[in-house]
Amino acid sequence: MLTIFAMPKPFEGHIATIQRNAITSWTLLNPRPEIILFGEENGVSEIARELGLRHIPKVNRNEYGTPLLNDLFDSAQNLAVNSIVCYVNADIVLLSDFSAAVKQIVSWRPRFLMIGRRWDVDITEPLNFSQAGWELPLFFSERFSEHPTGSTISSFLEVSTKGSPRSRLAGFGGTIGSFGRRFRLERRLWTRPRTF
Repeated sequence: MLTIFAMPKPFEGHIATIQRNAITSWTLLNPRPEIILFGEENGVSEIARELGLRHIPKVNRNEYGTPLLNDLFDSAQNLAVNSIVCYVNADIVLLSDFSAAVKQIVSWRPRFLMIGRRWDVDITEPLNFSQAGWELPLFFSERFSEHPTGSTISSFLEVSTKGSPRSRLAGFGGTIGSFGRRFRLERRLWTRPRTF
């Protein structure tokens, strides 16, 4: 049903813990999505191997070494085995209700763009994913920033069906909320249920 892709930063210091927590959370979604990690940064191939993920080392870059996002998105779309493709920053933990939200949106319309807003939570240790209810402390933890003004490319979460215009969107560095307004996607499609 779903392919998630990301281009992690090097797995060094605290960011290694953050990214390991996030990417591991994706593997626990039900049904388990296909996960593709891009890049040759330190630790990316190791985590892909450890978690049984696809790893694509080659990423086209400009003359300054900056990854070309349009190429990254196009590559992910071409490699994905599923019709729904989702970009998530490698430091975003996904909770179990994410899959339900995607399913609900798919039932509403076959082509869509889903944008999420992150909650910044101070996580300094590896999460214990083997513990029942591992999500609860995250859900109820104190959030020190919700970024109410919208999503930027750094907190960009996008789910779309193959063939949608999202590849063009990825090249913008500003906010992407205007893209949704332009295509009349103002309706809130995902609200986190408060049922815990």
